[in-house]
Amino acid sequence: MISDLYRDKLQTILNDELLLKALREVFDQTIENSKPLITERDDNSLLGEKYRAYLMAKEIVERGFTELNSYRIDRQKEKKFNKFK
Repeated sequence: MISDLYRDKLQTILNDELLLKALREVFDQTIENSKPLITERDDNSLLGEKYRAYLMAKEIVERGFTELNSYRIDRQKEKKFNKFK
């Protein structure tokens, strides 16, 4: 669980869809650029290990963005202060 201060700061990213998409693109491209290369010397076991690590990295990033989105604060649901009451 992150602090309220961090959660509040994350709203800058979470409320800016273009920024959030740009961040996801950077992570996705980083993973794609790290996609394992297949060489003639790789046996099935080594290929499996390489691709399992690659797929796990993709899954970790996906879980990270899911977690990030869980910190979104819906400002409409917050009680609004009415100074006239």
